[in-house]
Amino acid sequence: MGKRYSLRCEIVSLAKKQGNKAAARFFKTTVKTVRKWVNRYKEQGYTGLKELSRAPHKQWKKCEPEFETKVIKLRKKTKNKFGAGTLQERFGLERSVTCINRIIQENPELRRKRKTKTDKRNELWATKKLMKAFECVQIDVKELMDIANYYVQQWRHPDMPKYEITARCVKTGATFVCLADTKEAINIASFTAMLLQHLKNHGFDVKKIAVQTDNGTEFHNLKLESEPSLFEKVANHFQVKQNRIPPASPTFNSDVETFHRLGEDEFYAIERFKDAEDLYQQLYTYMIDFNYLRTNSYKDKKTPVQLLKEDYPKINENILNFPIVKIDNYHNFYFDLFPDKQEKQIANYDPEEFFLFHDIDPNDLPGGYHVSNIHIIF
Repeated sequence: MGKRYSLRCEIVSLAKKQGNKAAARFFKTTVKTVRKWVNRYKEQGYTGLKELSRAPHKQWKKCEPEFETKVIKLRKKTKNKFGAGTLQERFGLERSVTCINRIIQENPELRRKRKTKTDKRNELWATKKLMKAFECVQIDVKELMDIANYYVQQWRHPDMPKYEITARCVKTGATFVCLADTKEAINIASFTAMLLQHLKNHGFDVKKIAVQTDNGTEFHNLKLESEPSLFEKVANHFQVKQNRIPPASPTFNSDVETFHRLGEDEFYAIERFKDAEDLYQQLYTYMIDFNYLRTNSYKDKKTPVQLLKEDYPKINENILNFPIVKIDNYHNFYFDLFPDKQEKQIANYDPEEFFLFHDIDPNDLPGGYHVSNIHIIF
């Protein structure tokens, strides 16, 4: 169509300069054709050079007005949910599906309203409201080396970790993270054991938790008939349920994936770190802000701790205060559960070393924590 339009523009241009006959000879067409496009250009301008519809003005096979009225009434009666095929089948309509579909398309009030992204999110949140806090916790691994800002800094400071292991509560949005040099199974298992033990120490019944993961080898063995993986052993030890999402379906873990995007945009892609220790301190500050102070417009503009308190009013708020560690150094969280493994034991983290809060009001946080200018200073 574009080539035809350009050709007509050239025909009219040459006809204006040298006449219709000269244009007809040059483009090897008839004078009548040249005159038609010249006249259309005079009347309508460039719009006149567009192709006109060749459809007949009257459709001799078009259905009766009574039938159209019947289809319109049935479509409205079913709240625009039944398609042309369903209407024909359910109500015994004598006309074809194409005819019924044409009637629907010609009447805008009969078209089905497409759900916007906001509509879908609101419906999903309405479903999540029916859940309890920590009823479903999604765990996933994020690679940090594909973030340009972070890659340069890690290249300068090789002791900075390359992966982030993340766990996020679907209902509240509360998030727990640790860093790692690799995404080996032992790191995933140690983080899971550390997290479940942390929740248990704060009085939460971990048996109510369902942990949801993808099918990566860091979580599960390749074959179902194989022995339980390290992650599965930890989950079985704490008696938590395990959910596996279908292959190649990351949207099933959309909550933890959303945090990965937020963390990259708001933290890793813009922050500068002096060294690995500076990274841990800044990330710790970011996580305190995320779990205690940051409201989520998608979740009724409430913070994770507020949503948690709605389900468990008497729970210790410090449960969302999770230390930032390089989990490669804390495999003891796994080996302590299975002492038959004779491996090197590493001491537990020192709470004071990671600036942990103890029995404080999150609304009255003390100062003195390292944080960049773009974050809230407590």
